[in-house]
Amino acid sequence: MSGNSECPVTLSPVKDLKDTYSTYRLQYNFLKILKALESPTQIQPHFLNGRQKNVYSEPLASTFQVRGSKYLIDGVKVSSAPSLFSLLGVENILPPKKNSPPLLHCTQHPSSYVQRLKTACKRCNISPPFVLVLNFVVPWGNFCAYFYRSNATGSSPFSQSMEECPSEKLWKTFLSSSDSFRKQSLKFIPKLINAPWFVSKVVGTSPAIIGNKLPVKYYGGISSNYLEISMNVASGNSVVNTITNTVRTKSDSVTIDLGFVIEGREKECLPEQMLATLRLNRIVL
Repeated sequence: MSGNSECPVTLSPVKDLKDTYSTYRLQYNFLKILKALESPTQIQPHFLNGRQKNVYSEPLASTFQVRGSKYLIDGVKVSSAPSLFSLLGVENILPPKKNSPPLLHCTQHPSSYVQRLKTACKRCNISPPFVLVLNFVVPWGNFCAYFYRSNATGSSPFSQSMEECPSEKLWKTFLSSSDSFRKQSLKFIPKLINAPWFVSKVVGTSPAIIGNKLPVKYYGGISSNYLEISMNVASGNSVVNTITNTVRTKSDSVTIDLGFVIEGREKECLPEQMLATLRLNRIVL
């Protein structure tokens, strides 16, 4: 699969939608497949219904500051190039039974988003793409976001046009390395766009290595055609639980960007480039 990695930016005076893409950042022939994947657990993108609440969007990676090419010398951060992965969809999955535990490995289930995507692609005679799954294991269930490489060919997780880029080399290392390396490399950058003052005070905007804050497990790989990063927020420390509960109680009045980047610690790995980005617009949880 090959196609454009960019699309127009949303031009809106509404703060919640500013600096987001106006539609999916993926190939045209993929849109009909996504329509076939709609389910009761799926949250809608803002551009399908024109709403500003209980929707998601993909923010521009350039709104995130990452380590520049000379960061190890001057400590300067720069605006990121476009995210390596493009956003496909978002789901808020509640347990089938009231006291059932959340799923640590969502993708393995036959009815999962990735499995439904795989079936829909085969039906349309399209190679199923490699999918990056961000699984937030939260106290009430699972909150999952799905991404793919819009500039890759077929089911490859890599882009030939970017193979010499430091970020692409780092992504290849990340995908083939041990969980220990991954846990110390995946960085989370939160960015509040709109929120009550007390939520802003609790959440903060400092980048953090996820593996230092939460139990993280990795499932899948190149041969499985997906990588699921399962972040167990429900088992996080007291600070993480406080942040989670605060955001949940006011989620319908919060617009927040969630950014993920693999940390570059050596000269050859810089500048950094966002791996994936997601904006949650006043989500009802």
